[in-house]
Amino acid sequence: MENRNKNKPFYTKWWIYVFLVFLLILGGFGIKSYVNYRHWSAPYYNQTGDHVLLSDKIDKLNDDQEEAFYGMAKAAIQNKDPKINFDTLKDKGLYVKKMNKKKTYHIEYVCQSDIILKMNFRTSLNVTLNKNSLKEDSSFNFYDYKSDLTNFTTASD
Repeated sequence: MENRNKNKPFYTKWWIYVFLVFLLILGGFGIKSYVNYRHWSAPYYNQTGDHVLLSDKIDKLNDDQEEAFYGMAKAAIQNKDPKINFDTLKDKGLYVKKMNKKKTYHIEYVCQSDIILKMNFRTSLNVTLNKNSLKEDSSFNFYDYKSDLTNFTTASD
């Protein structure tokens, strides 16, 4: 009778193992969420200071971040000239620099016509992001837009 009243060691209690499994699952989801957040976040978003993120010699962006900046450049081009057809243009290069202002990036995009004459077209713009995420639904404002593609579309009309 006395043996039943003795306290069992803590590691023999089943609820401790259930609690540990719950903590591991919760921790796994937390780590996955943090990694996903870091993967899609805009580098140096809330910081000042110039930082080159992507150039011929520097590549501090993962593939998804790089694609997001390509998408911003193309969206700005489409916004300025809806007649541009990216099916006839091939991506040739991208330069991305975090500017000295918070949330602001400078993008230079180069594409090449895929028709008879292989001509390169350069577009430069400054982008202010509305949030830290670069996922598909990221919104931005752009200014100081300059593009050679405008001359290309007026010449081909």
